[in-house]
Amino acid sequence: MFRATPDRFDVVITDQTMPGITGFELSRKRLALRPDIPIFMITGHSDLVDEHKAKALGIREFFMKPLDMRSIAQAISRTV
Repeated sequence: MFRATPDRFDVVITDQTMPGITGFELSRKRLALRPDIPIFMITGHSDLVDEHKAKALGIREFFMKPLDMRSIAQAISRTV
């Protein structure tokens, strides 16, 4: 859906650990299509990505689990 209509999205929220693709790889693909899209990554633990690597890729916000909805809402308010 994102590839077909990337301008219809305001923000991408992804987990790092997912079946078939990492959040890091998904973020890289989304940013290639639309470099200005704010991406928020959530992880409980990952040897592949940390906050520094995420920000270097262009991910705007990096959250460690557990997190609360207030943190996400505040990040969205700051970003969009």
